[in-house]
Amino acid sequence: MRKSASIPFLIAAILLAGCGESSQEEAEAVCREDTLNRAKYPGGAEIVSANIEEGDDGKIHVTGLADFPNGFGTPNRWSYFCTAIEGEVTDNVVMEGDWINLD
Repeated sequence: MRKSASIPFLIAAILLAGCGESSQEEAEAVCREDTLNRAKYPGGAEIVSANIEEGDDGKIHVTGLADFPNGFGTPNRWSYFCTAIEGEVTDNVVMEGDWINLD
């Protein structure tokens, strides 16, 4: 009987552990979409790197680098600083240049 009592606890622990990752993945996805939509030519824009951190306030902060093409198709490096909560972007700053170091 002891084994059967621990199985529901194990299942609950696994489900709760996955919740944080899911909200972080969701935040990364909405920040990625919002950032790429800010490009003048979004068809050629791409996210190069991303770093995800969850704040104590429940907000998820996504920082990263994106390549936005100019009018000639040459990619220019941009930095973005995005905050999301519950799958919605609350703030996103996109600046030309490599302003962050993700190494």
